[in-house]
Amino acid sequence: MRRTKINEVSHVVFQIGPDVRIPAGRAVRLAESDGTMTVHFRTGEARPDLCDELNRTHSVLTEVQGQWAQTWFADRAHSHGPEGYVVARGEWVRTPARKMPGGVPCLALERPGEILWFVHEDYASIWLCTELNELTARVLGSGLWLQRRAERARPLSLSRVS
Repeated sequence: MRRTKINEVSHVVFQIGPDVRIPAGRAVRLAESDGTMTVHFRTGEARPDLCDELNRTHSVLTEVQGQWAQTWFADRAHSHGPEGYVVARGEWVRTPARKMPGGVPCLALERPGEILWFVHEDYASIWLCTELNELTARVLGSGLWLQRRAERARPLSLSRVS
């Protein structure tokens, strides 16, 4: 069995379409390669501003601060993280407009073992958030992406990234 490779600097991209790559009956498609994950949203399920904000925030989390790392190789399922990392959980919460700052598509809250995404209801459909929760449970719960343990973490601020 090969050892799992940890991509400590990984690139995550969110984009709308192309719909031909998204299976029928689905709102989102995840495509991974070594060091990169692209998340395709079906046209009409998210606003471009949401993708922009997710791209900015994920860039800080994965590339600048290294809070999350992609694992790679065929034997990619893990029940626990390698030294220095933990298997975490995540959730996408579609949030009423009155509870979000004006003009902010999403906010992330990260704590040890967990990341929560609060998504402004005007920027993403219920269908999209439901599928993102399913994908996140699979990707994080199986250890395909790992959170850096607190003792290895760099200082983090997840207020809106500009």
